[in-house]
This record gives sequence, structure tokens and C-alpha cells, in this order.
Amino acid sequence: MTIGRESLLRRLETLPHSESVDLAKLFLTSTDEEPTLESASRISASEAIRLWGTRLKNVEYTKKPIQGVEWLLMRLETLRPGDELDQFSLVGREFHGILFFSVEGQEFMGLMLVETENAGDRSLKT
Repeated sequence: MTIGRESLLRRLETLPHSESVDLAKLFLTSTDEEPTLESASRISASEAIRLWGTRLKNVEYTKKPIQGVEWLLMRLETLRPGDELDQFSLVGREFHGILFFSVEGQEFMGLMLVETENAGDRSLKT
């Protein structure tokens, strides 16, 4: 699957402003250097909830914040457990991020961002 910054921005352009949408747009446009697509994959809603719920709990111990994960989890709870998500992992100069879209309807579900210096932490890996 080939996708870049412009394609992801087009998916976001018609959405109403929200903290998560604005954060995603800022991440994709904040530097002259385009974030590099590291991977694109699919994950079920239930797997994403389990994975990111655990990572959110780990923040208490690691003290390495994950931006956007609370809103992402709230949105994922509205899906059926077997619903699939496209997740696009991108690496930027300052942040590593993952944008999530429902496969059915291509609805933006949210994102998570970690500072690049913290991205190597095993508790934050996908």
C-alpha cells in the first residue's frame, strides 16, 4: 500500500475541527521534511483497544507521554470488536505517529504521537 502525506491530508480535509484531527494535520504539515511512511497495516478494533489501552497504562510507569491515545481509545470503543482499521505508521523529525482509519467507510478514528526520542521504548512499540 502506497500512501503519503498528501493522501492522508486529503482524508482529513473535510472533517470538522477536533483536537485529534488538528493534531494529525499538524503532525503531517509541521516540517518541510515529510514524515516517512514506516508501515501500513491492518488491525482489528479489539486488538487496537487492548494494545493501546495497555500502552496508556504503561505511561504511568514510563513517564513517556502518548499524545492522542485517550481520544483514539474512546473512538475505538464505538466500533464492533472485529471491525478492521488501517493504521499508518509515520516517522517525522520530532514525532513518530500512527493514524487510524476504519476500513469500512474510511472514517478517521484517531492518532497517537510519541516524541522521536521516546519512540525506541519497547513499551511504546506497535
